[in-house]
Amino acid sequence: MKRSDVEEIRAKLLGWIIGLLQQLPEPDSDTELAQNGIEFTNRLITREPAALFHADCLPHAEFFFMYTLRVLDGREPLPKAAAADFWATFMTLKTGDQEAQETIEHAISQLGPLLAHSIIRNVGGNASRSELDKLSEPLKKMVNHHVKARTWLEQALHDPSFPGHQISTDEKAVFLKKIIGLRGARGTNQVVREFWLSGRGSKFAYAS
Repeated sequence: MKRSDVEEIRAKLLGWIIGLLQQLPEPDSDTELAQNGIEFTNRLITREPAALFHADCLPHAEFFFMYTLRVLDGREPLPKAAAADFWATFMTLKTGDQEAQETIEHAISQLGPLLAHSIIRNVGGNASRSELDKLSEPLKKMVNHHVKARTWLEQALHDPSFPGHQISTDEKAVFLKKIIGLRGARGTNQVVREFWLSGRGSKFAYAS
């Protein structure tokens, strides 16, 4: 079987999976389908990075990106973990095809700010404590691989949708400086936990 035939089959299968997700009224209507659909897509793009941008799948791609962002903003832990894994993968997608890579980079430039807003809403207080390590992964990949990460995250920190209203502008600046300075290193997880505690209104003193 030719490579082009394999790519077409993958794209049609991916389109079918995303079509199933589109039939759900809400992501939490069937959390098992949501989780499995996202995990399948993640595994597929790991093997074929440009699969979502194949002509047969392209009509479904925008829905899937927005769907996984909604899941990331949601409350269901298993689909949310799958969505975090997907975005960690997507932030680092690389392919040997220059045209496909340019398409991926363009998509990331459009989706990066939306992902940053979702991550920041979560680590600013919306997530549960047990979700923080998973949510730190796409954050680390974003910071380590994309030069616009600082701008995206700064905008998200000052957006009206940010939940941690008691966190000062200075505390946000300290958090951003630490995250960017760590460049995706393991210490990011601890900084995220401390910031989350501040967002939850604890007595934790967020020191620089």
